[in-house]
Amino acid sequence: MDYKHRARSPGLSGQYTRSPLQFGPAADPERIRAMLLIRANQLARGGSGVSPALADALLAATTREDPPTIAFGGALGTGDLGALAALALQITGDEETGPFAPSDGLPFMSSSALTLADAALTLADLDRALDTAVALGAAAARALGTTAEHFAAEAFEDRHSAIRDTAARLAPSGADASPRVQDPFSMRLLPQSLGSVRSSWEHCRDATLAEVNGAHENPRVFADEQQIAHTGNFYTVDLELACGTLLRALAQDASLLLARLGLLMNPRYTGQAEFLGDGTPDATGAMMLEYLAAAALADIRDLAAAHGGHGVHLSLGAEEHAPFTPQAVRRLGQATGSYRTMLACFAVALRRLPGLDDLLGGLPERHGGLEDRDLSRELSDTASALDRIRLGGSRERTEGRR
Repeated sequence: MDYKHRARSPGLSGQYTRSPLQFGPAADPERIRAMLLIRANQLARGGSGVSPALADALLAATTREDPPTIAFGGALGTGDLGALAALALQITGDEETGPFAPSDGLPFMSSSALTLADAALTLADLDRALDTAVALGAAAARALGTTAEHFAAEAFEDRHSAIRDTAARLAPSGADASPRVQDPFSMRLLPQSLGSVRSSWEHCRDATLAEVNGAHENPRVFADEQQIAHTGNFYTVDLELACGTLLRALAQDASLLLARLGLLMNPRYTGQAEFLGDGTPDATGAMMLEYLAAAALADIRDLAAAHGGHGVHLSLGAEEHAPFTPQAVRRLGQATGSYRTMLACFAVALRRLPGLDDLLGGLPERHGGLEDRDLSRELSDTASALDRIRLGGSRERTEGRR
């Protein structure tokens, strides 16, 4: 739709607001409310030229018991046209125009508010997951006797701040170095891998916030100068590329996470029975957790591989490239869910080692010992408690990012 390039019928009488296309998976109420708040915030920044009453109408809609019904389908990285057109009609309701003035319809849709809401909530979810990953990594390092020198502060002085911070949170307090000269990469590279994911996360967060807090309207109205500028600031390619980088960073860290889980299955590193079982012949213990985590890793790799610098040519040639930003954000959300599954598998396996109850806080109650049994309930409970898991007695940083 080339509403960015040519004049169309004004206001709600325009064909794009009167005939929105709602198709695809439905957005959940949390994302819909975030979409409303983001669009209200963007309008409050000025520059859209729409009626001020629209921002108030969006805020009022966030308190409704039945939020608007919005679908993800039809959005590209140049605007959530269908979602915002449908939102406009639902805010209007049975009234002819509601809070809209005759010229408000098309400027109101000049936003990717639903995609940004999806990105913001996904990044918040991944933020908590990465905190948990550091706590579990630090617990594993202590439980497996990982060489303390791998996390020495002086070795990270010239690295990115996210890597330095991660190394500091992983470093054991007063622990002696292991006699091993070099640990497996999955333990030795904990600061570099998790720190790089955090750095990519920060870039993606900044790209999202720039869109959420910007008046990236088209056309952009400059009231004081009495000027209107037609721009391409609706083009969300920076966020799309940031999502791709974060997806790849998450995929490589997930590979090391699976390798760490493999160490927990190995008596050479744990001193326990194979697969952290009870030692009876043919016991499989926690082996199925490794299989489930491997399947989740396969999903993450598939999602990362699907991402690329793609776009489409549409709108009679006027829109020569629309990036797939909404699709990239949804892939990141799916990968975050799979990463959480891997973390839950790792936490359940790690807890089968002796002495971990005092080291990790926030874990749910265990449902049995080391005997072969169904781990489904324990895994489900652990997945629900992931955001509460913290390393006991550590120097974990719990503020400053949120």
